[in-house]
Amino acid sequence: MKVLEFEDVSYSLGGHKILERASFSIRKGDFVGMIGPNGAGKTTIVRLALGIIKQDSGRIALFGKSASEFAEWGKIGYVPQKAGFDQDFPASVFEVASMGRSAKMGLLQRFSEKDRKVVEEALGMAGVLHLSKRKIGSLSPGQQQRVLIARALACEPEFLVLDEPTVGVDAKAQHEFYSLLEALNCEGMTILLVSHDVGAVSRKANKIACVNASVKMHDAKEGIEEALACAYGEDFRRIPHHHD
Repeated sequence: MKVLEFEDVSYSLGGHKILERASFSIRKGDFVGMIGPNGAGKTTIVRLALGIIKQDSGRIALFGKSASEFAEWGKIGYVPQKAGFDQDFPASVFEVASMGRSAKMGLLQRFSEKDRKVVEEALGMAGVLHLSKRKIGSLSPGQQQRVLIARALACEPEFLVLDEPTVGVDAKAQHEFYSLLEALNCEGMTILLVSHDVGAVSRKANKIACVNASVKMHDAKEGIEEALACAYGEDFRRIPHHHD
């Protein structure tokens, strides 16, 4: 089953062509790492897929339905690039993470004990359960980003979309986070991870989407060098090295 499909999608902004006839698909159970230089169109693809912006031409489908008609948003968890909560934002960590349950609840449905347990589990997976009573604006940028990850997980998504989710997150937390994504994917969750961390993408993802105005898919285990050349140009070189 195709979870996300782009067919000949083009998008321009201010007369500048960002995507031109981009075509690719993500199937159920895939872990896709999306790479490419700044301005290549990675975040644009995420925003188009989520219906935040509209393509100029072409077709976008989610779970087999036109993105313009898709309404089952409880199936999708989204983590943006940056949290951006100021110190005066009037919500606790638990309340922010609880927002992820809203897509699963009907208009008249009250927040239940089951919902509370799901949110607590999501906060635990993101490593911030101990901060649940803290004001979101009092946290560091990295901690706030973890709360957004918990918010995305709280909706128990079938498709998890992450746009540079580890910005501002320390190295130890990044390692734990990538291990969490790997475990979720093993349990059947479909994942799209936009990242500049080529090493993590090549180790954890099973497919790599290289973006540079268009999109080309590669097998992560066999086509990493080809994917890097596609995304960053033929002059791009990896330098193997080790840290003590």
